[in-house]
Amino acid sequence: MSHPKFWIGPALFVGCLLLGTWLRWEYPRDWLQPNTGPDEPAYSPYMVEADAYTRLIRVRNILDGQGLVQSFHPHENYPEGITPSTTLPFDLVILSLHPIMSLWSAEPLDWAGAFAAYVCFPIIFVLLYFWSGRLGWRWEARGLLLVGITVTPGIMWATPFARPDHQALVLLMLSGGLAAELIRWRPDRPDTVFWAALGGACWAFALWTSLFEPLILFALILVTNLIARRREQHPFLISFGVVAAVAILVEGAHLREIVGQAFSTVSDDQIRSALGRWSETVNELKPMYLSLWHLSVNLTALVWLLPVTIACLYRQSGLRLEHHLLTGMTVLLTLFAIFQVRWFYYATLGLLLLTALWIHREKLAVLRYGAVTIVGLSWIVCWAAMFGEQNDPEKKQPPVFPQVKQLARLADQENSGSVMGVYWLSPAFSYFSGRPMVASSSHLTIEGIVDTSRFFTTSSWIEANRIAQEREAGWILCFVPSYQHMMSEIILGEKTDREKVRGLADLPVGFRLYVPEAARAVPSRYQLVGVQPLMKLYRVAPKPPPPSITP
Repeated sequence: MSHPKFWIGPALFVGCLLLGTWLRWEYPRDWLQPNTGPDEPAYSPYMVEADAYTRLIRVRNILDGQGLVQSFHPHENYPEGITPSTTLPFDLVILSLHPIMSLWSAEPLDWAGAFAAYVCFPIIFVLLYFWSGRLGWRWEARGLLLVGITVTPGIMWATPFARPDHQALVLLMLSGGLAAELIRWRPDRPDTVFWAALGGACWAFALWTSLFEPLILFALILVTNLIARRREQHPFLISFGVVAAVAILVEGAHLREIVGQAFSTVSDDQIRSALGRWSETVNELKPMYLSLWHLSVNLTALVWLLPVTIACLYRQSGLRLEHHLLTGMTVLLTLFAIFQVRWFYYATLGLLLLTALWIHREKLAVLRYGAVTIVGLSWIVCWAAMFGEQNDPEKKQPPVFPQVKQLARLADQENSGSVMGVYWLSPAFSYFSGRPMVASSSHLTIEGIVDTSRFFTTSSWIEANRIAQEREAGWILCFVPSYQHMMSEIILGEKTDREKVRGLADLPVGFRLYVPEAARAVPSRYQLVGVQPLMKLYRVAPKPPPPSITP
């Protein structure tokens, strides 16, 4: 009779990859939509977040020959533009997929964007599969780690289809960096040089991709090794230095600008206050409230097992420095995730690694199997609830980005002005139409976001025309006015006095542009050109020059 590992390994490998692919295909709702036009492909992919379309605009500019390093975005916060905090590495992931997609699709950039984050999942999975095997971990520990990488919502949402975000690449690099840290200091291993070199390269690429989250973890590792071990491995330093040198040569000037922006402050008090209020509307910048449901969705039951994991792990002997380091990093990441959701991807990775490490070292079978059972049941309950909420007919809305695409097709070439619309729709309109945008999903466009909010909430056409003229708006994209107005009021920190609204002429501009009954109160220079279930598009005619006075 063969040893169980001969069938457990292949079954776990193939089953997790298939299950992970299905979850990442199914859960991002409505990202694949059918087309009805005769000259269109049968289906088109649509990204699930506004940030994704800003990323695709960057890559399209590269493909159009506007330079490999996109260190300035003239199409955001138009007409001033911005210096983005986005860097090159994830652009290269999309660019590498573009030639493959162009072999079979008429929309290769859209499909490259749809696959960009997902391709990081099988690479993470394969890396941790062979890494845990090289460490000789128990199958209970390997199974929890690999199934966790497959189904945990935190990891899944970083690597789904149709969400091309740099977090997928950062998660991949952190997986390589943390895995290398747990193996490269073991004197009994002949492959420490390989793991040290891999770790250095992964940390350098992570920092090149994002100078925020990885920097804290990398500094913690470097300081710990230099203080406790009084040295750092040469292969680690060499590989890190090589990647860092390439980053500086290719994108050094842009990286310096990003660092400068991190230490700069907004001088305008109103804009700074608006930035804080806008941040409260962005899900990833919100705190993760201490409720069982919220944490079960994002970090699953692992966060509740964290104290148990640490207590059981530390009653064992033979713990190494890297084990203490992983424990400290996991606790730190979990605390960060509780206070800001953007950390939960990386906190989930740390929790999975730490829990799997404990299960591997745990000698009591009842504790090992009990922990695996609890976590497994929590995943089942979590996904059942998530799919149930996703399929709730009362919460279903028509997908918005296909509607934006249909309206963007109406933007003719003669009117070359910018689009003024809410920040969660403007990037998609800009991508599909080629028009610059006033507001986008980046915090760096906060001035454009504030002006857009003022445009939609003012009741004065004089004020609205002034804003449109200053922003060189050629198109107005109106969303459902109740939600659009609510979000604008939050950003501006103002409330409309509803007692003063006595008729259609007193309504805010956002309502007058959307409500059919108020159409007669809209100036003639705002010409309705397209209507979709959740939005309308207006063309802004140029303001006629004042009549000349002939003597």
